[in-house]
Amino acid sequence: GDWSSDVCSSDLGALKAGRHWHEAAVLYRDKLQQPLEAARCLEQGGMLLEAIELYEKLHLHETVGDLYSKLAEAESARAAYVLATQQYHQQHQWLDAARVEEQKLNDIEAALRTLESSWPDDISAAQCLQQKLQLLARLDRADEARARLLKLRDEVLEIGRAHV
Repeated sequence: GDWSSDVCSSDLGALKAGRHWHEAAVLYRDKLQQPLEAARCLEQGGMLLEAIELYEKLHLHETVGDLYSKLAEAESARAAYVLATQQYHQQHQWLDAARVEEQKLNDIEAALRTLESSWPDDISAAQCLQQKLQLLARLDRADEARARLLKLRDEVLEIGRAHV
């Protein structure tokens, strides 16, 4: 690499080794234009509010929510998690959306609806259905799981009849 990037990377190594997270973050952000690495340095150095600012600019809403949770800022965390699920829905990342809904927003019904919404056309539809059935099993809702499997059987039989 060129001389300035060599100096920069050795500087970064020294700064990180010496736990000078803020200085490393400034180098990543300003000299190397690597805001994600800068945010990670700030996070490692415990400068969570500064890290949150960068993560927000990068639209990493779930990470923002996690950091607000660490700061015991429940309302801000919840707002970030809602933004994360909206973003995941827009990107058809159903598994991630459902995971955040279930584990971070404690909204089981939303997670179940999200997992179902991928069916049958999305590339992750089979994984989503599997996750939904596993979630229903964890919730001890076997009747709903059985009903969904019967519906799936009927859909498969219908497809079979259509192709005969």
